[in-house]
Amino acid sequence: MSAETVIFNFSRNVPPPFDTLPSRKLKVASKYTTAKTEATLTLTVMKALLSYCRCMDGSGPGAVGQLDDKIVAEYKSSASPDDYHLVVYEPDSGNVRAAVYNKNTDSMERYTVKNDKRDGAAVIMAMIPALLSEQEFQENFDAFIKEFRNGFPDVKKAADNAGILCDNVYRRVKNEACPVPIKLNIEASGNLTWISKTQLDAKTFAPASVYVGEFSIFTQSPVAEAYAVPEAADHNDFIGQYRLNPARTLTLLEQQMIPVLNKRKHYGT
Repeated sequence: MSAETVIFNFSRNVPPPFDTLPSRKLKVASKYTTAKTEATLTLTVMKALLSYCRCMDGSGPGAVGQLDDKIVAEYKSSASPDDYHLVVYEPDSGNVRAAVYNKNTDSMERYTVKNDKRDGAAVIMAMIPALLSEQEFQENFDAFIKEFRNGFPDVKKAADNAGILCDNVYRRVKNEACPVPIKLNIEASGNLTWISKTQLDAKTFAPASVYVGEFSIFTQSPVAEAYAVPEAADHNDFIGQYRLNPARTLTLLEQQMIPVLNKRKHYGT
């Protein structure tokens, strides 16, 4: 059984306001589909998208961040007011670690993806920064969050964007021959590699930078005190010397190492 069979749930109802649509099948599809098919709104992806949007706006709990080559996510479970789903995703290998953390009891339990129980939305949420590196996903996500911020005035329009996003993820996970595949390794049992309480307490997966939201379980890694903020340097010493990649998120340490530039004086002619 492949990963897409375990994590993509096509039978369960999608969240509001998309549950009002006459059908979860839409007359749109990702450009990566291998046949003339219609996209299907998928519970797992829809919940992940909405949670990520709420984190971006600060209107809901949860967070997604980066630690070296890993993406770390906290997903607020709807099953309990104290439960958080913790996920560590490695885009290069597709490996996933996860656990369910109870904030009230400070306890951990294993995370298993099951169609009738935990649906894996937390896993998809952790994958979103990697998914956003592809143009089709980025463009439709930008359109979707715009509708989200406006309160979904046109549910059909937002659903079409969401349908392409759902189809995009499914096709890229399912088809390794896709031009831009996304790796995801999940066993047929749905059991994910355990994140232990010891690892959580030791801050083994504490994110170094944040994409969206605010972490409350994973403590963000502080910058080591040995690295002092450089003294102000002359602006002219740096003109044209460095090229930054705007698509790359700097870690907290890297941000601290950026020199502070003096303001240039402007003289009249």
